[in-house]
Amino acid sequence: MIKAVVINDKERLSEFYRLRYDVFVVEQGAAPISFYPDKELKDDFDEKGIHIGCYLNEELVGTISFINKEQHEALMIEKVHHLKSDSSKNYAEAMRFIVVENAKTKKFGVKGLIVNKLLGKLYEVLQQYKIDYVYVQSCESVQKLYESIGFKQIGEYQLYEGISNECPMVLDMTAINQNILEGVK
Repeated sequence: MIKAVVINDKERLSEFYRLRYDVFVVEQGAAPISFYPDKELKDDFDEKGIHIGCYLNEELVGTISFINKEQHEALMIEKVHHLKSDSSKNYAEAMRFIVVENAKTKKFGVKGLIVNKLLGKLYEVLQQYKIDYVYVQSCESVQKLYESIGFKQIGEYQLYEGISNECPMVLDMTAINQNILEGVK
C-alpha cells in the first residue's frame, strides 16, 4: 500500500530528515557531511515547514516539504533568484522532493504512484492554506515533470549554493494540470 501523509510525529520527522541527509548530503554531495553530525538534514525554515512523506507499506519512499510565505519574509527561492512576489497573493515554496530509488520502487509503475501520492497530498495542503502560487527550484532532470503539472520557468538557470544548476519555476494554482491530479484522488 502506498500512502502520503503530513508528518508531525517526532520519530517520523527524524526519519524524514535522515532520508534527506542520505540523498542530498551523502549521494549528491550538496553540503559537507560535517555540517550534519546527527545525520539529519534540517534547514532553518523546517520549523515552519509542512513535511509530507510517502510510505510504501511502512517504508519512507518519498518526501516533499512546503514553506508558506510569511508576510514580510522572503522565501529561499526569492532570495536566491531575486524574485518579487505580489503581496496581495499567497505564495509557498515546495522543496526537497525525493523519490527513493531501490528494488521496491523500481517495480513497474511504483515511482509514478509515489510521485502522484506526494503531489496529491501537497495539492490538498496547498488548498487548505489557500495558496495562490507555488515556487520550486528545478534542475534540468526534473523540469519536464514540473512543466507537466503546470509550472512555468520564470528565470534563468544559475548555480545554487555552488553545487547545482537550477532555475526558478512557479505554478499558478488555478492553472494546475488537473489531468496529473486525477490519478491521485
